[in-house]
Amino acid sequence: MTAHHPSKTIPFALGLAAVLASAPAFAEPSPEDKSLARDLGTEGVKLADAGDCVGAIEKLEKAEALYHAPTILGRLGECQVKVGKLVIGSENLQKVVREDLGANPKPVFVSAQQRAKKVLDETLPRIGKLKITVGGACTKDVKVTVDGEPVAKAMLGESRPTDPGNHAIKAVAPGCLEATTSVQLGEGEAKDAPLVLAADPNSKPDVPKDDGPKDGPKDLPKPPKDTLPAEGGIPTFAWVALGVGAVGVVGGTVFGLSAMSKKTALDKACTTKSNCPESSRADIDSMKTSATVSTVGFVFGAVGLGVGVALIIVKSGSDRPPTSAWVQPTVGLGSVGLVGGF
Repeated sequence: MTAHHPSKTIPFALGLAAVLASAPAFAEPSPEDKSLARDLGTEGVKLADAGDCVGAIEKLEKAEALYHAPTILGRLGECQVKVGKLVIGSENLQKVVREDLGANPKPVFVSAQQRAKKVLDETLPRIGKLKITVGGACTKDVKVTVDGEPVAKAMLGESRPTDPGNHAIKAVAPGCLEATTSVQLGEGEAKDAPLVLAADPNSKPDVPKDDGPKDGPKDLPKPPKDTLPAEGGIPTFAWVALGVGAVGVVGGTVFGLSAMSKKTALDKACTTKSNCPESSRADIDSMKTSATVSTVGFVFGAVGLGVGVALIIVKSGSDRPPTSAWVQPTVGLGSVGLVGGF
């Protein structure tokens, strides 16, 4: 037996050398990668021929990761099938069978492809089918595992290709007790694996944190902005009027002070009102503009304050509501102000 194995391995090693020199690769490997892949592939084939597919799989997987070759991947698929991993083994064999070898393929490639097809045809009928269904109290966020490996949610309720043998199936979900079952699946056999999740009596329901309504009640109309309070409140428009009045007075005061400052400077530069140097013309224009803006600000301020006060008096139930109001802004060469009455 020992003398037989090297005779089978030497042709493979020679063929593998040719493969690594000319086989199509997914990414151009380094010379070191090629050399290591050749050594690992040769070791893997020796182990496979000796009946040690467990050890061969480790070597062949590393060789294939370093450099793809149909001869390596085909033997890897064979060994995976021999150790009972029919699903992944058949997938690797499918890749070899479907691989485009080019117009003038190497004989070792053709031989590897033919060998892979033969093993694949024998393997496919042996793959089992397992249909996992989950019912009960919790099915929304359920997670299912088979032999500790997660099962995609899309596979639930479908006939899932599964290796023959005994399989431990588990389902978990928040708020429910864990559900488990065990299924013995024969070669080519199809079985159902129903799981039922029961509510956990000790589980406390998650109470969402109440941060208050985000959008507000949609079925209640919003009150108009100018609606008067029911009991003794001040109308909203009164506050608006007072605010406008305050802004007007502040603005009028600022521009009035600016005009007064410019007038003081002009009094020093001009001997009389009609006798000012030409260089003061810009200051004169600026003073007039500030005085005008100040006047407008005081007018708006007075009106706003007057309307606001009037609304407050009316709302407070005064027997003497305002019947008239007057305001008079004053801007002079030496002063700025506002006079008026109700």
